[in-house]
Amino acid sequence: MQKRAFTLTELLIALGIIGTIAALCIPSLMTTINNKSLAIQLQNNVAAVQQAIANQKIIKNTKDMSETAFANETDFYALFQSSKGETCSASSTTKCWGDSYRVIGGGNFSLAEETPPAAAIRLKNGATIAYLNGKLNLSAEASKKALCEVLIDVNGPDEPNIVGRDLFGFFISKDGVISGNVSTGAGTCDTPSECFNALVKNNYNVPDDKHYYNTDEHDEG
Repeated sequence: MQKRAFTLTELLIALGIIGTIAALCIPSLMTTINNKSLAIQLQNNVAAVQQAIANQKIIKNTKDMSETAFANETDFYALFQSSKGETCSASSTTKCWGDSYRVIGGGNFSLAEETPPAAAIRLKNGATIAYLNGKLNLSAEASKKALCEVLIDVNGPDEPNIVGRDLFGFFISKDGVISGNVSTGAGTCDTPSECFNALVKNNYNVPDDKHYYNTDEHDEG
């Protein structure tokens, strides 16, 4: 029995259907892949900071991070001297930060909300890190008070420049614990430290936008 071949019209219709499906699926797939890549970059940079904390405790023979290089901006940046690529000042930021940032839920985000640093460095791996003086009480115990905050854009000035995608922040306590901040309301995270907290709670798997907040504080629904 002779098999019937596709006509040109049928072939064009089939290709059109395939193209439509691809147009619908590929952007979503690429977004998922890009988000995962950025989350991995964040995780790797956090691991580097954690290693620096451990090293400082050994070198300084102390458990109090205020007695280490994490106590001030100059000594903190010196820890990353071998992996530093660029240095930025408050008046010259284009090599380190994006021109503008926005939040996942919509709207713009200003770095001024995070007390912009006088200086920042861009590492050779592309990430920008900045040392800020932390004021957040992580617990009622004085020893848990944040010593500093680290603001990080995992790919520097490159896009997407979105809080919770490539811009994050985390606090380092006096005893060397890294943590984020709880969300102030249900919905998407609004600040770099809230988004960091949410991402860590989800094991560095990027949550759906509507569930991108601290699940310890709010039900996902």
